[in-house]
Amino acid sequence: MEELKINSKETKDFFIHAFNEETLVPILGAGFTRGVNTGRGGKVPSGKELKDAMIEKISLKKKINKSELESEQFSSIAEFYQNTFSNPSKDGVIEYYLKNFTRVKINKPQQLRFLNDIKWPYIYTLNIDTGIEDSKPRGWEVFYPNRKFDKRTINPECRTLYKIHGDVAMFCKNLDYNEMILTESQYIASLQKSEQFHDILSADCGNKNLLYIGCSLDDEIDIKYSVLADKNRNKKVRDIRGIYVTSDSLSEFKKDKLKGFNISHIIKLTSSDDYESFYEFLVECYEESQAQIERNIENFKYTELERIGKNKEKNLDYLADLSPDKSKLPFYYVSSEYVRNIKLLQDKVNVVIGRRFVGKSMLAYAILEENPNYHRYFISEKESLSDGDVADLLQEDNALIIFDSESLDDHGFNNLLVKFEPSKKNIVCVFFNSFDDVVNLITFHSEIINYAIKETLSGRMLEKDVQAINKKLNLLGIATFNKKNNLLDNTLRIANVYDRKLVDKYVIMYLDELKLIIWILIKNKIYFEDIVTLGLAKEYKKIVNKFTPFIQEEKCKKGEIGKHSTIKVICNGKLGLLQILSAYIYPSANSEIANRMAKEHQKKVCEAIYAILLSFSKIDIDSVKEFLQFDKLNDVFSRVYSESSISSISGSKGTTNIKYGAASFIHNVYANENIKQLKANDPNYWLQRAKSIYITNNYKRTGSKREILEAIDWAKKAEQDSRTRVDNGEMKYSRTESNAIMQIAMLYGKLAKLDRYNKKKVNELALEYYYKVFSDANNIGATKTLLANSRGTNDFIEFINKLISNENTVGGEWSREKDYLVNVGVNKDRFSYSSR
Repeated sequence: MEELKINSKETKDFFIHAFNEETLVPILGAGFTRGVNTGRGGKVPSGKELKDAMIEKISLKKKINKSELESEQFSSIAEFYQNTFSNPSKDGVIEYYLKNFTRVKINKPQQLRFLNDIKWPYIYTLNIDTGIEDSKPRGWEVFYPNRKFDKRTINPECRTLYKIHGDVAMFCKNLDYNEMILTESQYIASLQKSEQFHDILSADCGNKNLLYIGCSLDDEIDIKYSVLADKNRNKKVRDIRGIYVTSDSLSEFKKDKLKGFNISHIIKLTSSDDYESFYEFLVECYEESQAQIERNIENFKYTELERIGKNKEKNLDYLADLSPDKSKLPFYYVSSEYVRNIKLLQDKVNVVIGRRFVGKSMLAYAILEENPNYHRYFISEKESLSDGDVADLLQEDNALIIFDSESLDDHGFNNLLVKFEPSKKNIVCVFFNSFDDVVNLITFHSEIINYAIKETLSGRMLEKDVQAINKKLNLLGIATFNKKNNLLDNTLRIANVYDRKLVDKYVIMYLDELKLIIWILIKNKIYFEDIVTLGLAKEYKKIVNKFTPFIQEEKCKKGEIGKHSTIKVICNGKLGLLQILSAYIYPSANSEIANRMAKEHQKKVCEAIYAILLSFSKIDIDSVKEFLQFDKLNDVFSRVYSESSISSISGSKGTTNIKYGAASFIHNVYANENIKQLKANDPNYWLQRAKSIYITNNYKRTGSKREILEAIDWAKKAEQDSRTRVDNGEMKYSRTESNAIMQIAMLYGKLAKLDRYNKKKVNELALEYYYKVFSDANNIGATKTLLANSRGTNDFIEFINKLISNENTVGGEWSREKDYLVNVGVNKDRFSYSSR
């Protein structure tokens, strides 16, 4: 255990660097406010003084000798006290806490500057008093270990305070001891109520520099639990410091106890009077750090990428997605002809939609390089900005801001839409992997969304682009692209021909490996705080090392959304990682034992998805909803990445047809009993199940009526359950409700088509639900766009034309709805049908 000297350059440099990197987090104990006067004539006690006060009251009430209790731990005395005075409104309990723990008046100037002049990312306190909040009324937003919260909605204008032991003000207000976390049983109960709080604390204990001030750490089960390496909770993963500030002399026994909290350094003050000087020292270090600092958004400025050059092997590695250097572009890169046709507007948020491996990132680079006169910013798929930094970006002038796929979740995209100011005249462009990523938000913001490229990018390359790329591939002596194939098929074929199959030596063996790989393929990166929540803090480094270069650990940029993370794991070779996963799920051998192994492996994948959902079920279930979205699952688990499909694409002898999609496997995911039990109460789960049936039947010439009818029932459940939740104030489910109505309409449209429009009742139900979708004047623009980008376009057009050509398709009582639907005019750039 090393001692840090305040007057040493090394100590000062450490604190300046930690402030600059936002890696320093204070944990403030009872000593921080001990002895401070309150507005009710009391003084804030230390932990020992509170323990003595409780013993005094217990001994008087129970007629017990105080010496019998003095050797007990604080948590045990607190438990005995609460049992003895079970009604806190009696015996002066509330009065004592109000007098000594509320309206706390911190008046030492450097202590106040420490709290309010340093822009801490957040502060933890072990104190139940209100001293920190009272130091700047309405300046602190407080979070508790026994209450759930959404960390993405923290007010950026306020300081963030995490009260590890709860809050005395809430206790006095609600007369409930459980508002404070003072006993072991209360701590265990708080774990069950808010795993999120404790996961955040665990993440910080594992990857931040913690500064303990005023803490005895004698009976702190909260923090001890968070630094223990057992139960996969946490492990010290990098060169971080636990710094213990004290004016007391420390015995060897005390130092050994502190090591159990990962305390690595001590700052020894001469006396308690030196704390003011220490606070002043920290403020000075902070101010010096700010003189060196740039705005967070500067980390996302785009600089033109270098080219790899004509090295054949390096270009082949880049093409096969095996290049470790993604900060360069390959020699064969060309600026896509799409750039000439793309329509980017300054008064709207521009959206480009395309599946994986259709060239979206290359198109983003082309847009950036074609517009050098703008202040250019690029947020890659490996990054996600905080809400505050998105707002700062949007305040720039003459800016071109591009968000790559997966850099914004629906919360982040919604925040962007809310903060977007057309008057700023910036170009903002967001790339999405599928229309599903944006569909939940266009309903409410369609008026400010511009589809910069009308059609969804499918990977089919423009002929001019193929010609330009092939000209460069010829110079490298590499096989050329086939204009009849899409970008992914061309990539897989060429990589296979040149034996760029490093994936053969990578084999998934364990559940933890599956959890990390699936997460990264769905989200492109995982922040350390999420690694902790998944229970992977002990194992993730081994997994990263095993699957290098496809995944790698990387330092977070300031401004990223992972506020409690200094590191993240990113996907550095998506194509290879998809092939590794595909080899696990779809073994190439066709034998009884291979088929048995495939079934077992698919069960393991379901187990991994369930483990991910379960880990976040009590924290932020919305943050993992992608793991059950059909389009995301279909991308990640597609059989096109399997060895047999790649061999077929390459034209290898004796191979079978190319297989796409993963419908049967996805049905198994939805039908998994554990997943079903966990998600049965979620309308979105039933909506995704219905959608999966619709999509898989949409590809068949003759769909299964039984399956479609079952899907209609699931979609109706999603609709009704969403309506119930909206009626009870959960407005976010209004999106699910409208999407469920659209899904029901498309399912009935499909069913009517399968019945050749001969069943009037089915036709009328299709009309009813199409009318429901289109008759909301506020959503009609969004509905047109939604249908135009869905797989239900042809069914809808056929249905409308049948209504026009045969007046007996529905009963006469439906004439109003029929006329409305026929005349509504659906996105005539995409639809063409007769109209009266």
